[in-house]
Amino acid sequence: MFEVSRSHVSEPHIIISTNYCSVFLDGVTINSKIISSNSPISHYMEEGDVMKSTKRNANVCSNCKWPKINGLVNVPYKLTEDFSSDEKQQIQNSMSSFHLNTCVRFVPQSTQSSWVNIVKNSGCWSWIGRTGGRQDLSLGSGCVTHGIIQHELIHALGFWHEQSRTDRDLYVRIHLENVLDGYQRNFDLHETNNLNVPYDYSSIMHYGSLDFSRNNRFTITPIQTSATIGQRVQMTENDILKINKLYDCDSYLHKDGEWDNKLGEPFTTKCPRGQAISHITR
Repeated sequence: MFEVSRSHVSEPHIIISTNYCSVFLDGVTINSKIISSNSPISHYMEEGDVMKSTKRNANVCSNCKWPKINGLVNVPYKLTEDFSSDEKQQIQNSMSSFHLNTCVRFVPQSTQSSWVNIVKNSGCWSWIGRTGGRQDLSLGSGCVTHGIIQHELIHALGFWHEQSRTDRDLYVRIHLENVLDGYQRNFDLHETNNLNVPYDYSSIMHYGSLDFSRNNRFTITPIQTSATIGQRVQMTENDILKINKLYDCDSYLHKDGEWDNKLGEPFTTKCPRGQAISHITR
């Protein structure tokens, strides 16, 4: 039966600025994999992997941030026993990427009244932001991968998909004539706070070009014709930047004292063959 519910260890103060080495998935995007996993439960979902809310305006995420105490945003979570030890380790490894680059800390739930309950249910999905009480986040079969875990956790932190931004029509074209009947609303705009962060074609939160296609033709194309969309397997620096701005993670400024690296500055990250550095280019 398909059921859903929403009902610290001290660390050394280390400021880390990371440029990410990213690989491409031969046209298979993170979101495409999520949509495939969620096909049996798609009628429960908004935008493919967001649990529909009946208690608040789904277009506005107000008062849904996790509380910040002493400079850190603690997000309590529980892992159900359905996950194997290897899967639990993968989930914790993916959480660690937030710990290294933002002031967000996923901490085991103890007495906190609001927490993310990570379950191995059908599909990959989350609520948007903090809902209050227990809120399920599902990592079902095929969902326990680094990029999908990050994607769903970013939803839980309060973010919609990138192409739902209020300014998206400046950057992409939506081809509703190619969208599956009944799924056109997955391409609606939302009232979003874009935090003065540039639109990110490579965001881990971006749809792929064929997502929800009824005829194997593009449902979304970039206006910047040289751009590719949605192929990253992990958070980009723009994804990290948005989290840091939303939660005022002042201690995670880059070394230049700004939110992004200066253009023309050398990068210290060396990537393996076949991978490239992902960074902000504004």
